[in-house]
Amino acid sequence: MESSSRIPPSHSHVPQFESLEASFGEIKEEQKKLGQQLENLSLNMKTGFDDIKQLFAAHDARFNLLDKDVRLLSTKSIIASIGPAR
Repeated sequence: MESSSRIPPSHSHVPQFESLEASFGEIKEEQKKLGQQLENLSLNMKTGFDDIKQLFAAHDARFNLLDKDVRLLSTKSIIASIGPAR
């Protein structure tokens, strides 16, 4: 004997399934867009870090030259304060 609580088969689940498929499609598209944005962000960060490294290298080179110039001036100043050799 069949149970009376059994629901007869129907096609009411088909629209829900189509809706879920559409939702999955939207989610996949959004995931693809976010992946591209993440790649762009990663590339921009790498470029930014490379730029910063170049700036530090240039800055360091300039300060090394400045340091040499200051030492040279300091040495000349000390020699000048001692006076000419006798």
